[in-house]
Amino acid sequence: MSRKKEWLLLAVGAAVGMMLSPPLASAAENWLKATPSTQIFIVDGQNTELEAYAIGGYNYVKLRDIGKAVGFNVSYDAQFNAAVIDSTRPYYDDQQAKEQTGYQPTALPTEAETHTATDYAQAANSAVFTSMLTKEVYNAVREIVVNEDAILSGASPKVKLPSGIDTTQVSNLLAKISIQPVYELQTDGNGGYICDIHTSDANERARKSVAPFLQSIEGMSDREKVTQMAYYVADHLTYAIKYPYPDIIFGQDGQVEGCCMAYAYSFKTLCDLAEIPCLFVSNPTHQWNKVYVDGTWWDVDVTGDDAGDDMAREYWTVLNEPQDLQGSIYVDSIPEITAFAQEVLVPGSTK
Repeated sequence: MSRKKEWLLLAVGAAVGMMLSPPLASAAENWLKATPSTQIFIVDGQNTELEAYAIGGYNYVKLRDIGKAVGFNVSYDAQFNAAVIDSTRPYYDDQQAKEQTGYQPTALPTEAETHTATDYAQAANSAVFTSMLTKEVYNAVREIVVNEDAILSGASPKVKLPSGIDTTQVSNLLAKISIQPVYELQTDGNGGYICDIHTSDANERARKSVAPFLQSIEGMSDREKVTQMAYYVADHLTYAIKYPYPDIIFGQDGQVEGCCMAYAYSFKTLCDLAEIPCLFVSNPTHQWNKVYVDGTWWDVDVTGDDAGDDMAREYWTVLNEPQDLQGSIYVDSIPEITAFAQEVLVPGSTK
């Protein structure tokens, strides 16, 4: 009998609106107008040049510029559509990121280097297709999944995505299904898009750290592997609002503090390396996983299982049916993309 997990989420918000007469409206417009700031910024006793604007009596500076000046990294998480601050890592811009991770994207493909996807959509559940998440998008992304190793090694050309795609939806789709390696939407220089596949030093560090563990569970069934993976993630994490990447989590002795995103990223890293279909599910307050085991998609929330830390693991329900996870915290923000992603990873699995 499944254990139902119930979460209580309290959200408080306020909105204020005002009707202004023309003179007051003009004054408000001037008050809210952005003008270059004349303030001096000092970091560690030294004057620091920052591009800043004065709006409504306050100075506004780009978060990336602050990170560069102070020395912390700022990145973007497409899954959450959020800026992520990592005080454990130094700031690096796009070029420095390429140098530090060793990722050097190959030259953009010419038309001759792209190839047309096979009609994988015939095996998929047609109910997941929408006006923007079309059969053509499905065929292209499915081809990327099927040929991942060859594309990553350069033995197979990158796949060109159909014209007229909704870049937000496709970016969210790619973010749902990838971490080892990373799938990323990239322009082809001609107004179109391709999917770039790349790995990084951080990915490789995580891979090396978990290799002995993955070797130790090789003879198990996928169901047993997933359970052991959840335990392994919980062994390396304790909950806190922090965002360590899997290489940090798996590369240190003892437990690392991390939020639900850290749990979900770590669990998917293990699944990807063990070749068990897995994806991310999220909303603005929580992130968890779906994993395909024994012909069924299950919800896995290692964060929720590990919430008590002292709960005996024989009472954990690692593999949950969707109805077992209750409350607004488990409402998927983009269920149509999740269903599409399930079909991309395992055609016909949502029928």
